[in-house]
Amino acid sequence: MSFSEPQSHDEDQRRGLAPPQFGIATMLVAVSVAALVFALTDVIGAYGTFWLVIFIVAVLAHVAGNSLGKQLKEQGSQPLGSPRLPCTSGSLKFAPQTRLGRHGSLGPVVAVMTTVGAIAGGVGGCYWLIDSIGDEFTIGALLVALLAFAVLGGIWSFISVGFLHVLFRAWRQSSRSR
Repeated sequence: MSFSEPQSHDEDQRRGLAPPQFGIATMLVAVSVAALVFALTDVIGAYGTFWLVIFIVAVLAHVAGNSLGKQLKEQGSQPLGSPRLPCTSGSLKFAPQTRLGRHGSLGPVVAVMTTVGAIAGGVGGCYWLIDSIGDEFTIGALLVALLAFAVLGGIWSFISVGFLHVLFRAWRQSSRSR
């Protein structure tokens, strides 16, 4: 069958996604988490409760998306017309794997630039604290600012340098002659 001919729904015999199922243990955990959030409302306030609920929903959405993606990936690798038959690698021909498909270290450049970003973030955070508060800062506040801004600087430099590193590697690989 060629790609231009549409396939009927009768030919696709792969099983669909299973409906979500929850046990009594899952329900008890959900009720316990909801009770804990309600109990913390007095302690952390309305804004804190809002952000805690947003965080919990984001984590649950991530876990559910990961589970659905795994199921769809497993089912998508099965050929049409054959229910639950695993795909055999000998019968299908694939293109050779690119360098981007391999997992490995990003290299020393990303590690060095992440360290530089963490140091710059820590120094910038301490400077900002001293500049905004003046002579009234404490050593504890200075250490907290140093640690917090160093972590933020390291994270942002890792994300940006890692993204640019992968982008340039992909660009270089795609521009090679075929």
